[in-house]
Amino acid sequence: MCRNRKQPNYYIAIGMLISTTFYFLREAQMIPDWARLMGYCFAIALMIYGIFKHGNRCKN
Repeated sequence: MCRNRKQPNYYIAIGMLISTTFYFLREAQMIPDWARLMGYCFAIALMIYGIFKHGNRCKN
């Protein structure tokens, strides 16, 4: 049987913080569009990695 521990997924939280940061920096016109796009891609990749990394919790 697997233990179902409620552990926070820090990859999702950090990805959301990166995404929000790049959004606000772009709205303040402090970074160009290409930098925002690269930041979003990095944040999405980080969140997807966090989903798949924490998806396999069962170790028998």
